[in-house]
Amino acid sequence: PAVAANAARMHRMGGTVGLGAHGDIPGFGTHWEMQAYVDGGWTPAETLWAATMGSAATIARDESLGSLEAGKLADLVVLDANPLERVSNTLAIRYVMKNGRIYDDETLAELPGTSGR
Repeated sequence: PAVAANAARMHRMGGTVGLGAHGDIPGFGTHWEMQAYVDGGWTPAETLWAATMGSAATIARDESLGSLEAGKLADLVVLDANPLERVSNTLAIRYVMKNGRIYDDETLAELPGTSGR
C-alpha cells in the first residue's frame, strides 16, 4: 500500500505511472496489481488508466497501444461487471479480442464470424 500510495501521488502530480506484473500464475498478476493500486489509494479509474495508457506510455508505445482509437491495436476484454465500481471486476471476463478475433473466455473458442478485421 505504501508503494501504491507514493505512485498515486506521483501520478496526481503529472507523472506517468504504468502497471506490470509477473509471477507464478500467468494472467492474474496484473489483476492483483490493479487491486493493490486501489488498496494504496488509487481510484479504479486511475488504476485502469495506469494499466492501459500509463503502461503504454512507459514503454513508448502509446501511439499504438493503450486506448481504443482508429489505427491502434484493438486487443481488449469484454467484462460482465463494471471495473469502475470495483476494480476486481476486471476478473469478470466474458470475451477476449486478440488481433481482431473474439474468443470465449471459458473455452477459448473463437466466436463464429470474428475472423475478419
